[in-house]
Amino acid sequence: MTRMRTRWFVGGLVATVMWWSAAPFAASGDSTQIAKGQKAYAEKKCAMCHTINDKGGKSGGDLTKVGAVRDADWLKRFTKEPKSVMPNAKMPAFKGTEEELDAIVAYMASLK
Repeated sequence: MTRMRTRWFVGGLVATVMWWSAAPFAASGDSTQIAKGQKAYAEKKCAMCHTINDKGGKSGGDLTKVGAVRDADWLKRFTKEPKSVMPNAKMPAFKGTEEELDAIVAYMASLK
């Protein structure tokens, strides 16, 4: 191999190894965020109105598979300020930190 080809090959190999080795860390970060979101969902008493797997209230709707229907961006916009997305929404605007909001969104997005 020429010197230039060797550099490209090694560079590509290094990038591939780095990408594959980072995958478990990304997955564990997501699971940590989802767990934080599940905790925040409970602390914020979202289950007073919303149902997940037949547990919780009925007035806010079923979130069991919301992650299969809505993406994280939509979930965040709606949770933060429901009336900005759906003017007739009865859900109040989210009251909490941005970190809690992101965690709840990660949790909801995982529900598929």
